[in-house]
Amino acid sequence: RRVPPPPYLLPRRVPPPPYLLPRRVPPPPSLAFPAGTRVIVAGVESVAVVTAQAPLPANSELLTAVVVQATSTGGDAITTGFGEAVEIALTIPASLLPTGAIGASELVVAYRDGDAWVDLDASVTFEADGSVTLTVSVDHFTLFGVQRRPGLRAFAQPLARTGVTAALWGGGSLNDALAAAGPGVDSLWVVKTGRFVGYRPGAPAFVNAALVALFPNERLPAGTIVFVVRR
Repeated sequence: RRVPPPPYLLPRRVPPPPYLLPRRVPPPPSLAFPAGTRVIVAGVESVAVVTAQAPLPANSELLTAVVVQATSTGGDAITTGFGEAVEIALTIPASLLPTGAIGASELVVAYRDGDAWVDLDASVTFEADGSVTLTVSVDHFTLFGVQRRPGLRAFAQPLARTGVTAALWGGGSLNDALAAAGPGVDSLWVVKTGRFVGYRPGAPAFVNAALVALFPNERLPAGTIVFVVRR
């Protein structure tokens, strides 16, 4: 399903700004690629062009984007089938960040897959100089973008200390939702085709299988109504 980005997203003569160069490229990891593999990182000419041609999720702002490509010694593109995951670290200088306070939970790295953006789990580090570094592990190369999404990984309203709260989820992984629910969480529930489907942390896999099957990669999209049970 991973579709290489269209030609308009592959600027050939735009050198990537130094702060966007992945830390481990080059040289490529010897176990991830065949010897002699060439890795190219290209910064997009305009984030406005990217957002016009590849619309973002609701309430999102594209801060920057790069295209990462790899070619073999024979010139063939290497997009998948890595021998091991590759770590990419993208550092955004303070000058490119939105003004005002920004939280780590609002930032996400996503890649373009066909007609949709797919979020990746990233670690976020705020540097002493005001810049922000996002680190992800990937198993393929394509178009990657750093987005700011206020409300991400959070519930839209406060949760009751005990009992049940029906809360609007801002988007993120199942683990993000459990973390946002707090240490007193007993279970999370959603309604699908008129019935409740739940997830109980620490329960055997078969107990949670129905909810996990509803959400690819265990990611709950923004706008999902989640019933949070706390004890």
